[in-house]
Amino acid sequence: AQFRTLVKVTELGASAAIDPATTMVTSAVIEGLPGGDLGELNPARFQSLRTKVAGALRAGTLPDFSNPVQVRESLRQLVKQNEEILSTLTQLQQDLRTVTQKLDDLRAELAREATASPGPASPSSAKPEATASPQGPNPPAGGSPLPSPSKKPGQAATSLPTAEDFLWERPPVNAAGVTYRTFTSAAVGGKVNYYVYTPPAYQTEPTRRFPVLYWLHGTGGGDAGLAQFTKLVDDAVKAKKIAPMLVVYPNGLPRSQWVDSFDGARKVETMVVQDLIPHIDQAFRTKAERSGRLVEGFSMGGYGAGRLGFKYQTMFAGISMFAGGPLDLEFEGARASTDPGAREFLMTYVFGSLDYYVAVSPWRLAEANAATLKTFGPIRMVVGDADQSYQKNVAFHDLLTSLGIPHDYTVMPQAGHELPRLITGLRDNHWAFYRKVFGTP
Repeated sequence: AQFRTLVKVTELGASAAIDPATTMVTSAVIEGLPGGDLGELNPARFQSLRTKVAGALRAGTLPDFSNPVQVRESLRQLVKQNEEILSTLTQLQQDLRTVTQKLDDLRAELAREATASPGPASPSSAKPEATASPQGPNPPAGGSPLPSPSKKPGQAATSLPTAEDFLWERPPVNAAGVTYRTFTSAAVGGKVNYYVYTPPAYQTEPTRRFPVLYWLHGTGGGDAGLAQFTKLVDDAVKAKKIAPMLVVYPNGLPRSQWVDSFDGARKVETMVVQDLIPHIDQAFRTKAERSGRLVEGFSMGGYGAGRLGFKYQTMFAGISMFAGGPLDLEFEGARASTDPGAREFLMTYVFGSLDYYVAVSPWRLAEANAATLKTFGPIRMVVGDADQSYQKNVAFHDLLTSLGIPHDYTVMPQAGHELPRLITGLRDNHWAFYRKVFGTP
């Protein structure tokens, strides 16, 4: 009955009439979808489907009405497409509400700061100086209260938390083949975004399952370099240098070191291991097993790849660390010396103490798991000899060697803290490592 009404209201031209095949189509729908999708059409879905059918009828692109099987399949496809469009619109509405709320919170905070800021005043009109709230500005939904942003005299600006440090839903990026997605994380208590690259074969081979590279970004979030890295992977896949794979870019917050903070306020490690990876295996056609996962990262992400790979050996088949850091037990490397504010932030809001920093470090995890890491599989370290973290990477390489943990170690001459230079300098050796983990194309 719905379909019959649908055909009538399409107004197929000024003189068009309902042709006799309508009865056959209606019978096919009733036969193939009794109480199914078409019986559940809400007004929005009905309107969208009506418009599509009207256009298809005018263009003559509807299936042969004499073939009920073809008609049923075409109708199912129309309903499915409409559901996907509505789902996307719903997600966009939710994202818009989230952004609007964050903007409102920011405006309110700026207004509070403007009100609290001391200005020129006469002695008679002067008010007592406002004190900083111990909780600071409100975080995004699912986050934790920001610590007080009060800056002490001589304190580096980089030692203070910002809203970015608690932003679990970063904005989309413009990168070919990359989709922006969100999921609900129990560890975070709310939504977290990630980006995912799918190779061309993911669409053309609908029954195939694919391995996954989990790429961990460095300090700051890594959004700016995502498109460039993805293009390198996509080009290698198309050139058959590596097997088709998904690349998942988790949101690890700008300064988390990919660990659960000492106070439990930002559970980045738990979010990735217990929430994100199971979600990816459910949402995509992945090889949902150890042999189908590789963890890799640059800088903070290299540190995180080492941590997660050494700790969760049954989840990953390969570990790749590009210029990882900080890798020393004292946290006194060159970068910590040149940016003491960044070190202070990590020690205050991420690690809490040197003891916790040491306990969760890749160094201690390598020592604790040396016996099983000896037979783990492909592990590599890559660093430039002009990188500030070079000496600490050398020391970490020496540690792995002394523990008998096999690994590839490459020093790139005259390369600084720059991922593109490291990857291009490796040439085919870069893709050869992927082939070691996931096999040949």
